Amino acid sequence: MEKNLIKDSKELANRIIKNEYRKALGKYYLLWSTYSIILFVVYGLLYTFTLNYSSIYGAIIQAFLSIVYIFFTAQFFTRASVASKRYSEVFKLYNSYIRFIYRITFIGFILGSALFYLGYLKYSFLITLIGVLIFVASIDINLVLTYPIAGGIKTYDIMAIVTFSAMMLLYILAIFYIFEITFLIFTLSWIYAGYRSLMEVIESE
Repeated sequence: MEKNLIKDSKELANRIIKNEYRKALGKYYLLWSTYSIILFVVYGLLYTFTLNYSSIYGAIIQAFLSIVYIFFTAQFFTRASVASKRYSEVFKLYNSYIRFIYRITFIGFILGSALFYLGYLKYSFLITLIGVLIFVASIDINLVLTYPIAGGIKTYDIMAIVTFSAMMLLYILAIFYIFEITFLIFTLSWIYAGYRSLMEVIESE
């Protein structure tokens, strides 16, 4: 009886942890699906109303917008982590794993972002490309390592990773016609992934 109770408690805690991280992923997908849209709108307004447009304006805007989005992303996953800690017996299974995820990808994220902006300001294609490759790799690795905690990788998770990676690489390679199509697919797939993730949480509660 006691063993069954412990087993049931751990299964419940595992489900709660899974839902918390899947919910964080859902919010993350929906948030970042708007990033490029907002960026393009702001750029359009700058080109329209600013006569002395400089690339440094673009770098500042991207940096500011990225900081805001990163702040909210951190909030999503911090809340998931805090909620999970309430179930300490189960959370021990994930604690070191989660720390590993964010340590290994945080360094890549910061390095990639720094190189991207440096290359952007210096008009260096090579530096920008290296920055984007590191940035994309850090995001993809982060997601792939987070999926096991969130109940495993889904079809829409794969779509999210593929469209994000393709969009970033086509953007930096300046293949604009294909990029525009990929950008639209990326936006729709991340909205869909966010919706499906949140629906999965709602259906399992």
